Amino acid sequence: MSRPIMGGALTPVIIFDQAGTPLGMTGTPFMFLPEPVSGYVGDVSAPASNTAATVTYAAVAGQRHVITGFAVSYYGGIPTGGNVMVTSDGVIIFNLDIAEEGAGEIIFPAPKSGGVNAALVITLTAGGAGITGKLNILNHWTEVA
Repeated sequence: MSRPIMGGALTPVIIFDQAGTPLGMTGTPFMFLPEPVSGYVGDVSAPASNTAATVTYAAVAGQRHVITGFAVSYYGGIPTGGNVMVTSDGVIIFNLDIAEEGAGEIIFPAPKSGGVNAALVITLTAGGAGITGKLNILNHWTEVA
């Protein structure tokens, strides 16, 4: 279910389906925000310096893993061979080189999903001596295939 966010000075009328789910609104501009996704300790990897940061979602029978993006950072200098990669059962579904120190995020306009019955692995490579990398998955869930 979503939560409506309203703007403008008109009195809105929210339209619901029989289950109580909001379908739309009249009288004002609106958008629906998705329900919050629970955080999970496994969505974050912050290892020691010069160590790859990896988040692995184990295969789930009959399901696929989905992510909407991630935030990454390298601190301590410019990374040597900096890269972030998403794989599903060894197949690369996203691969990006990172050549600067600092933080950034990648948000997929359409969520990326792994294969059915497949693990999903997101890896930020080790940045080099004295460089610390961190990886945070922004949203993750599983879908029944």
